[in-house]
Amino acid sequence: RHPKHVTMAVLPLLNRRLGLSNLLQTASRLTAYRSNSHVSLSAQQVDQFHEDGYVHVPDALPLDLVDELEEVFDDFVAGDVPGRQVPSLDYGDHSQGHNVAREAMRMINVNQPTFHCPSWQGNVFEQACQAWSAQLFDSNMRKDYDQLLMKLPNKSQALFAMHQDMAYWPKLSSAPTRTATFSLALTDAEVERGCLYVVPGSHHAKRLVGDHADHDNTFNQDASKQGEGRALELNSDTLAATAVHVPVRRGDITIHDEWIVHGSGGNSLSDPRKTYVMAFRDVAMVAYEREIGFHHSYTDGEVLTLIRTGKV
Repeated sequence: RHPKHVTMAVLPLLNRRLGLSNLLQTASRLTAYRSNSHVSLSAQQVDQFHEDGYVHVPDALPLDLVDELEEVFDDFVAGDVPGRQVPSLDYGDHSQGHNVAREAMRMINVNQPTFHCPSWQGNVFEQACQAWSAQLFDSNMRKDYDQLLMKLPNKSQALFAMHQDMAYWPKLSSAPTRTATFSLALTDAEVERGCLYVVPGSHHAKRLVGDHADHDNTFNQDASKQGEGRALELNSDTLAATAVHVPVRRGDITIHDEWIVHGSGGNSLSDPRKTYVMAFRDVAMVAYEREIGFHHSYTDGEVLTLIRTGKV
């Protein structure tokens, strides 16, 4: 089963811009790119990921490749594309819920951009993440989902509360949960611009910790009417006190695992924060998710409620 996404008028434009010749050029450039040291994680970086639950990798992608990715990113998040009537459930300010007016948005999220725009599949970031995930684990890692995130300028409330990714994902499968979530900085992200913060080592217990509040409890109701209950917030002053910020420069990546406690602050600066996120998970877990109808899409319907309530 495929997600029932609402098509945006911008997508045909993107597919035209990302035609075969462009993809072939990108693939050719990636072949050359793989020959240099930037694509490989050091042994120290791999060890830090497993020990601390995250790692910051400076200069992970050359800036000319970041330029290409950012150009497509900007097309996706543009909210004024002529002819786009109603945004998909996978487009909007997911920190506040559905149907938030553009002028009230604090951030813009685009879920599964490479599903919406198949010609962007296999882009340079995806191929690099495939190589990095094999270094962190092994070759049995597959892309599970991707997401674009832009924190709008001067939006101090454009934050993601402290949480664990596994609160949003299936927990009862026997498939390995192992995950590497890569976040590519398309812009600098200082503390003031809402960079990632993490609680190092909080992943070791491999369980949900503290109290993950579902805000107004809307996820226990109709999944098609999710409001402020979009985000899960982990309430723990003790954990918050041990969090560390991870500021990044354009072209850097951070990588974190599925159990680490993390979040990010608002953007108090006059320029946006742009991030391209991609998660690789064990191939058996990806297969299980698709089997139960979970595609990391807000069009997935009932399975979202089953996950949030711990039934799958």
